[in-house]
Amino acid sequence: MGCKTTTRSDYRLQATEGRAFFRSLDEEDEIAQAWADEAERRYEELRSGAVHSVPAEEVFARIRARPQ
Repeated sequence: MGCKTTTRSDYRLQATEGRAFFRSLDEEDEIAQAWADEAERRYEELRSGAVHSVPAEEVFARIRARPQ
């Protein structure tokens, strides 16, 4: 059994993967912030009376009543 020799190419690949990983974390933070903003907007619409909620039972009844 031999040990694999790590080459510069291997290190470059690891660095590239590391940068992609950290960029994806930033994107996840942006997505989480977008969802938080959306939740706040929806809450304000409910609170102000601009929209009304629909009970889950009614939503599921409507779905079940749809033609297949």
